[in-house]
Amino acid sequence: MGVKELKQQKTGSDAPTEKSFKCDTCGKDFLFRSILKIHLRRVHSQDKPYSCKTCGKKFKRSTHLKVHLKIHTGEKSYCCETCGKKFRQKSGLATHLSVHTGEKSYCCETCGKKFRHKSGLANHLSVHTGEKSYCCETCGRRFRQKSSLDTHFRLHTGERPYSCETCGKRFIQSSSFHDHLKSHSDEKPHSCNTCGRAFKKRGDLRKWFLGLQAEPTLNWL
Repeated sequence: MGVKELKQQKTGSDAPTEKSFKCDTCGKDFLFRSILKIHLRRVHSQDKPYSCKTCGKKFKRSTHLKVHLKIHTGEKSYCCETCGKKFRQKSGLATHLSVHTGEKSYCCETCGKKFRHKSGLANHLSVHTGEKSYCCETCGRRFRQKSSLDTHFRLHTGERPYSCETCGKRFIQSSSFHDHLKSHSDEKPHSCNTCGRAFKKRGDLRKWFLGLQAEPTLNWL
């Protein structure tokens, strides 16, 4: 078969057309059927075949499971060259870098407040609208942020993904977990501007400061 005949065959009616496989759910077009199948599984299917053996949480993608496992192992592969702080995800490092640059590219058109990240602006906008888009399917409670809903939902599931390697105690929230870690450390990063006394937890500093404010009243009584 000559080159001319081969070209004619390739351009004939049997040749595949661009974006010939359409998703019936969202209408998106794909060039290959195999890519359409991947799209259906990842986007529209509720099937979560990848399960964490430690806490039982399930995921649609193996990559999401790998990222999740770092919560249990404590692995932080991405390091900031400026301050040395480490992160589990590359996206976390990228987000952190704006702390050093001071750049705040996202501005609220209502009040002018600026944010380093688009997600921060999106969360802030609900303050003006009062919108609570995320609803707990178990109890009906609504939240402005998805992260708040995810944390709340653990109250129903009993999941405690944050584990202390020193004593084994587990926590629902990352903030509670990091506060607990300070109980094993001598570090006291929170200090009182009035008297200089230092505390391990911000909450302890707040209680101390409120006590100082109440002292003149108590002495007068």
